[in-house]
Amino acid sequence: KLTHLDLSSNWFEVEGAAAVAGALGQMEKMTQLNLGNNYLGAEGAAALAGALRRMEKLTHLDLSSNWFEVEGAAAVAGALGQMEKMTQLNLRVNVINAEGAAAVAGALGRMDKLTQLDISYNGLKAEGATALADALGRMDKLTQLDLSQNQVSAEGATAVADALGRMDKLTQLNIRNNYFGAKGATALAGALGRMDNLTQLNISWNELKAEGATALAGALGRMEKMTQLDLSYNDLAVEGAAAVAGALGRMNKLTQLDLSYNGLKAEGATALAGALGRMEKMTQLDLSFNVLSDGEAFAPL
Repeated sequence: KLTHLDLSSNWFEVEGAAAVAGALGQMEKMTQLNLGNNYLGAEGAAALAGALRRMEKLTHLDLSSNWFEVEGAAAVAGALGQMEKMTQLNLRVNVINAEGAAAVAGALGRMDKLTQLDISYNGLKAEGATALADALGRMDKLTQLDLSQNQVSAEGATAVADALGRMDKLTQLNIRNNYFGAKGATALAGALGRMDNLTQLNISWNELKAEGATALAGALGRMEKMTQLDLSYNDLAVEGAAAVAGALGRMNKLTQLDLSYNGLKAEGATALAGALGRMEKMTQLDLSFNVLSDGEAFAPL
């Protein structure tokens, strides 16, 4: 009669997975299952796949940190594709790479009730992002999406941009550490400009530089509901700070902003100061590691 089961962080590995699979296959009323952090690997994934196929009522499934790799992703994908009631899926840290992403994409394309998806830390790169793009574009109920730490590059960012632009219910988006640079930022700008409901955006560690910041500024300025924005580690420099400042001046609901590690210097601080001074709801601001030598620039704060 169990409906909720948490078996995370038990390090089952293959033998344990096989034993657990037999029991899980009989739990027909299960709606929420957490198998995260068990290092199941490809063999463990194969052992579990049959049981997951019989769990038709699952709405929440956490398979994070199991290092499925390509073979395991393919085994699990067949089961996921039958889970029509699934609303939350976590596949974080499974090293599925591009080939595994192609297998998972087929399943995701049939999971039309998904509202939350985490596929971060999987080494997707451009090829994997491209494989996922079509499925993501059909997920019109998604409210939270995490694609971080996948090194998708500019090519991958361009591939998923159109899909993201169709996610008009999305409120939280994490695309940090994908190294798509200014070219990828330009491709994403149009999509972000259509995401009217975004409240949280993490776009850190993407080598945006001044050109990328300028490309994104217009889209950011239209995000009137944004409360949390992370632009850290992007080497925005002075010119990028000036571009971002114009957008920030229109984001009057921001409560958290991270601009650390951007080489803003005194000139960048001066460009930002006026906009930051008007952010009456701001409670958390990170400007560390920017060599802000002119303290007078922040007198408005």
